Amino acid sequence: MSNKTPNASPAKIALAHRFTSLVAILVILLPLFGITTAHAASCLYFHTPINGTMTIGGHVISTETVRTEQSRQQGLSGRPCIKNNQAMVFIFNASDQSNHCFWMKDMRFPIDIVWLDGQKRIIYRVIDVGPETYPKQFCPFTQTGYVLEVKANTADKLGLKLGVQLSF
Repeated sequence: MSNKTPNASPAKIALAHRFTSLVAILVILLPLFGITTAHAASCLYFHTPINGTMTIGGHVISTETVRTEQSRQQGLSGRPCIKNNQAMVFIFNASDQSNHCFWMKDMRFPIDIVWLDGQKRIIYRVIDVGPETYPKQFCPFTQTGYVLEVKANTADKLGLKLGVQLSF
């Protein structure tokens, strides 16, 4: 038995270093990819209690309507996502016409928030509101009768601009 170590060529050493670097990068990136994939899959299979539809700018949107104080307080909090073709519609009683404020408590994803008056005309909106904004509150400057929450950055695509009249 010899106690001589074999001499590795510079090419083999360079290849070993590249391989080690690649393994290190994969060790860092694969868990991140796994988290991203799991989040996307959780949205894909998440069942939303849809109870209606509305058409906005030629797009059919599945809606979940919330009318009670408890369901309005819960909103989309704690859910993994909202899909592109979905909206949550908050309906307030005619006697409860105030400038309803919203926050992002326990939210996991960003949304667009659109306020409507009692005649369902858009009076205020905030775009791409992220969970990190909590505890900041978002409030219109006038009374509202309805609020729509949609996936972040879809309000413009749907044509949800100030002054637009909706029917649902």
